Amino acid sequence: MNREILLIEKELLEKKKKIQKEIAERNLRDSNLASRLTELEILYEQGDYDKLRDKIKFLHHYVDTYESDKTIEKVDLSKAAIDFCNLEEINFPKNWGVKSTMQPGYMSIISGGTGSGKSRLLIDVCAENILQKKHTGIVTIEVVPGSYAIKIATMLIYKGTGQAIDYKDAKEIIKRGHKDHIERKLLVKAIGAANEYIHIMDMKRKTPQNIYSSVNFLKEENGIQLSMLGIDYFQLMQPSKEKELSRSDKNDYMSEELGEKLLELKIPAIVISQVSQGEHKDMGENKTSGTAGLNYSPGLSHVAENIFKIYREKFEDGRYSNKFELRQVKNRDGETANYELTQEMISGAVIRG
Repeated sequence: MNREILLIEKELLEKKKKIQKEIAERNLRDSNLASRLTELEILYEQGDYDKLRDKIKFLHHYVDTYESDKTIEKVDLSKAAIDFCNLEEINFPKNWGVKSTMQPGYMSIISGGTGSGKSRLLIDVCAENILQKKHTGIVTIEVVPGSYAIKIATMLIYKGTGQAIDYKDAKEIIKRGHKDHIERKLLVKAIGAANEYIHIMDMKRKTPQNIYSSVNFLKEENGIQLSMLGIDYFQLMQPSKEKELSRSDKNDYMSEELGEKLLELKIPAIVISQVSQGEHKDMGENKTSGTAGLNYSPGLSHVAENIFKIYREKFEDGRYSNKFELRQVKNRDGETANYELTQEMISGAVIRG
């Protein structure tokens, strides 16, 4: 063994012992820490120093932000049960046929490849919430708020009247249409409804802590209690504290942090998760892929209440089929199922079967 490898081994051994000592001295106890410490030992024995270095960085980050209560208070289970029952559940749109609900404090994941229609499903939920006069917060990283408003408006119009207005046509009607134009009136009214019940949470850094602060700000400063959050999409979010972590560890940490913030807020969330085109293709070939393939985000599968995978066939000319499969691969409170759905391609609204 050459001198350079011996020095690396010595350095990592010291770092490994240091983090183990800190965890022991602070008496930090949870299943995540126990499994991570076991993983350190395995990687050290295997001589996988690159992964070992990443895991040590992750553990330092985890321990730095770990909050341990010094005292344990008795929980009033009677009050807790009543409070929980008074929290609002959100149903998935009826046309989806999904039996499970979105429980307050938990997230539902919708994953799929580029162009599979993930964001359109979130917009479908937003439109349903508007019709039920429920406030929804949206953290969108890829889409301009004005564009989002038009997409929600065309979805609302289709759900309310059955009239499908193309997105590009809607832009032209708003821009150039006469104020008495029937479709322009419909669009203006629908955008007004979206403006009242949809809250685009525009922030420089999309972190779990900033999302938490924005939700509380809406409640305290504007008197708006959100019924649901939508995040589009997870892989472009950032952890609240910048640390040098591998992509997988960063996403794992962010999953745990987001899960904790949702529990504190006591509202459900739909989180869009991007998968690679290769993973999307695998979904077409393997209908029982389970929770695997969440694109460097295995932590998401642990904290999520529901996980859906959307698969849509892509034709040789680049177009996608209007029929797609929505596979529920995790349901914390019930059975999983596959749903064969059809999408009205102009508005994007989901039609059952």
